[in-house]
Amino acid sequence: MASTPTTESQNRDILDKIAEFRKGGQFTDFKLICDGVVFNVHKVIICSQSPVFLAACTGNFKESEESTYHLPDEMSFVVDKMIDYLYTGDYSDPTDKGPKDFNPKEQWDTMSPLQLHAKLFALGDKYDIPELCDLTLEKYSKRAGEDNPFEYLDSLADVFFSPTIQNTAFKEAAVRIPRGYLGVRLQDESVRMKYDSVITQVPEYANQLLLTFWELPYIHYCKLCEPNTPLWPTGGTCRKCRTYYKISRPRPAKQ
Repeated sequence: MASTPTTESQNRDILDKIAEFRKGGQFTDFKLICDGVVFNVHKVIICSQSPVFLAACTGNFKESEESTYHLPDEMSFVVDKMIDYLYTGDYSDPTDKGPKDFNPKEQWDTMSPLQLHAKLFALGDKYDIPELCDLTLEKYSKRAGEDNPFEYLDSLADVFFSPTIQNTAFKEAAVRIPRGYLGVRLQDESVRMKYDSVITQVPEYANQLLLTFWELPYIHYCKLCEPNTPLWPTGGTCRKCRTYYKISRPRPAKQ
């Protein structure tokens, strides 16, 4: 049966109340510890969405006995955003920070939204939270297409150097989506210098970018599908819905 507006409102109210219990530390029964920061959480919330946390809470492990789980390799700010998602189904960007945002070390001052999305995708992949991966990919894709060349280039190390990102979808999006504006922006000397530095530091990105031009010569907006849709090179046909688009190809200069 389809949910009604009243049901959706009630569900939202319940989620808001549970999130408030988390903020107030009420009825919490498990601790996530990261970078010296203790996050008091509810087992039912984290275990219902992550098989990794479920195993830690129910298995014959030290974490289960002590009701504590350490995340030594993560940033507390990013872990806090992951917990926000587990409780509310969403998380805010660093640019949206307000009085309720947690960060004693001001980590957001040096982290862009694209970097946060990449780091959260890595956490979602590591702790087997596919819905979080889907959301971070959606947010990254949307912002990466907004013509922010410096922010985009700065995020690539987080995308390609993360040892926990096994899912290739994020890397593919990071390479494909900005193609529409990056070539134009590279005419700016400062952007070109940043780009040259990045491809030196992240050679996998340079390799993947080159491959996309072989595999997807044309990226176009398909009105029936979505932005940045790959087209077949012969005739400019959308690979998804087969809609034909006339593509203007540059002509060689007259001698």
